[in-house]
Amino acid sequence: MLPPGHIAGGYLVGKVLLNFLPYSFASAEVNQLLLMGALVGFAPDLDMFYAFNRLRGFRLARVDEYDNNHRTYISHAPAVWLIAGLAIFLLAGTSFWKTFGLLIWLGGWSHFILDSLEWGVMWLWPFNKKEVYALANKKYEARVHEAKGFVDYWLRYLLEDYAKHFTFYLEILIIITALIVLLD
Repeated sequence: MLPPGHIAGGYLVGKVLLNFLPYSFASAEVNQLLLMGALVGFAPDLDMFYAFNRLRGFRLARVDEYDNNHRTYISHAPAVWLIAGLAIFLLAGTSFWKTFGLLIWLGGWSHFILDSLEWGVMWLWPFNKKEVYALANKKYEARVHEAKGFVDYWLRYLLEDYAKHFTFYLEILIIITALIVLLD
């Protein structure tokens, strides 16, 4: 899934979480928490910038090419986000920071759940560092040849490849849902 879908997914997780928690927050705090949820929903993909720079290009690969798959970096390990979120939650002294800790965990996991539909995530890290697991369980590699940089790569990828996948349409649905919730 691309950044807009992950951001919308993280926002929706924040919205649901705030509706179920027994805490009440000022309007500004609600907005800060929702922004944090949106950002954390995307945060695991910040490793793409590192991968792009390291490889002087970028390839999405699911299996057999561990070094070229940004989803095999520690930032894509669900256990890291679980531990960080629970640590913040348990150490927090206020309901705001407890909620923030839950958003770290659940917002990050919204990212991994969405990535697990087709592409895969290291669900068993640290026990298995080289295997990504996905529901679609298919070999996948997207290559865009002759891209002139990061933005050009992603535009070509979106138009030439991603629009052919189920997650593209799911992402559109998630974004529309988040916009409706935001504007309501």
